[in-house]
Amino acid sequence: MILGIASSSAQYLRVERVPFFGAAGSRSETTTIARDRIVLSQRSVATTPEAIGDILPTSFGDGRFLLGFDGRIDNREDLSQALGIGRLTGIPDSVLLAAAWEKWGDDCPAHLLGEFAIAVWDDRDASLTLACDQTTGGRPIFYHATDDRIVFSTNLVPLLGVPDVPRTLDLERLARAAQWQWPADGSTYFHAIGQLPPSGRLRWTAAGHRVERYWRPDWSRRVRYRRDSDYVDAARELLDRAVAAHSRVVGPLVCELSGGLDSTAVVATAARLDLTRPIQTVTAVSSADAIVPREESYAFHDEWTRVQTVADLYPNLNAARVPALPMQADMADPQRQFARTGMPGPNPFDRSWFDPARGEVAALGARSVLVGASGNVTLSAQATTHLGDLAAHGRWVGLIGHAARLANAPGGARMAGLVRSAAREARAGVPAPRGPDLGPAITARYRRGAVLTLPAAPTRLAAERQGFLERTVEGRRVANVTSRALYGFESRDPLGYLPLVEFCFAIPPEQYLHGGINRALARRVLRDRLPPIVVEEQRLGLQCPEIAARIGGQRDWLLATLARVERSPQAAEILDLTWIRETITAIPRDLHDLGSESATPLRRVAAALQVGQFILWVEDGCPGLETL
Repeated sequence: MILGIASSSAQYLRVERVPFFGAAGSRSETTTIARDRIVLSQRSVATTPEAIGDILPTSFGDGRFLLGFDGRIDNREDLSQALGIGRLTGIPDSVLLAAAWEKWGDDCPAHLLGEFAIAVWDDRDASLTLACDQTTGGRPIFYHATDDRIVFSTNLVPLLGVPDVPRTLDLERLARAAQWQWPADGSTYFHAIGQLPPSGRLRWTAAGHRVERYWRPDWSRRVRYRRDSDYVDAARELLDRAVAAHSRVVGPLVCELSGGLDSTAVVATAARLDLTRPIQTVTAVSSADAIVPREESYAFHDEWTRVQTVADLYPNLNAARVPALPMQADMADPQRQFARTGMPGPNPFDRSWFDPARGEVAALGARSVLVGASGNVTLSAQATTHLGDLAAHGRWVGLIGHAARLANAPGGARMAGLVRSAAREARAGVPAPRGPDLGPAITARYRRGAVLTLPAAPTRLAAERQGFLERTVEGRRVANVTSRALYGFESRDPLGYLPLVEFCFAIPPEQYLHGGINRALARRVLRDRLPPIVVEEQRLGLQCPEIAARIGGQRDWLLATLARVERSPQAAEILDLTWIRETITAIPRDLHDLGSESATPLRRVAAALQVGQFILWVEDGCPGLETL
């Protein structure tokens, strides 16, 4: 974690030992460097072998620069060649970064691959530069800037502890969080605190500050090969590179594993890269007494059977099955999460289902865990929106051909319906960047989806992907901040590897529709490394399938929590409390009567109430929060 204060006047700065939250919530020692106009502190946990023993923050450039760096750099070999560094063994990423900064200055982040938060102070012009990575989303930087000072941190908690940083809530942002929408627009849940967007770079001087983005998807870039198999080979090579880069860990290599395409892609690839390296996987499953609704035609519940078939292929995989604990009311209480992260996070009922598995990861001593969160943006993306683009350009032969193949695929929609839908989309044109409209748990005033700060996209598919990428990255940030604060380990997502993102955005959309099969690129790429039961599965895998009963079993606690939330005018402004109460009171006493259709409204209730509790927590003065 990095924390810093820069000011135009030394009178604003205090040099003191800064408390940070450790894995168990204890105060940990930090390293602090102070100069006339800057105090920079960092609590570092080595997550790559090269980082062991590295002390940050540090100075470089004969003392001209101060550097805070949290994360890892993946393109070490490329950087060493560009910088003329002959030997990489034992050299930490921070040394490479310092040399890169001296060569490229503020343009340095554009030359980096990895997951990082960077703070660089330049004594020569008394300027501060903050930067974060492009797509993995795991290292946000939060800041509060005034005319003569900026306070920043990689966690919201320290900023909320600064006495003169206002805690005025951004209700529009909270309304979006209450329905699982986290647009990467630079806002936070507090008007006075901003955060860098993905690929964000902030430059601050006493004259003010500006924020820009040093990377955007290049929709004009094209990757074209002669044969379909060439796309598969190229995607496999990138997947191998991505997983190898993310597998530089301290301690055991641990992966979260479900039965779907994305996490299995990461795990199988990691296992193939080094068959002598043991890999521990952790799979959350339902407890024996869980009330699980019957499977629907579009989804399956049995993750473990599929996990076992993957583990059977690779002798170096040790797969652990971790049943969820029975739901208790205190599991849904998010107060500890608020005090550690300063934000509402994932649905507490979902989180409680994963808690035993993540506790298992922590018990293994892992500092990093590999996940497959961004697959829907990259390798396993869908491209049916491309049909609308074909219609818009009058490519009716191609449209009808794709529609016919999709209609013949298992579970496919009717061909005529696909063509009509594509024609409607073509007439509507490319939509302006906007998040999806919010659901019924939100009042009508705030229900409209947020306008996204994105450039216009050339096609409907590009616009869809651009928005999906933004929301995925911001969701990853929330999840990783929560993981680090509550469980003591970071999550790494190889499927968000920047070269893989750029490749997947540049290849022809037809590669995702190949043969009329949904998520066709991933299925062809993974056919050589996953069993047929996983590769050929057309249904979605549902984690926490008993979520309706898990939430519904806390009916009395939900009503009691709602009664407290109803006393807050701010909560009442954004939450449709009448709908929430009606949904809770409609929960049947016999939880076996809850079908799968009950899950979505109850998830909405749980997420909305968590935001309501967060509002109460802030109104009560953020109890449990350590202050500077």
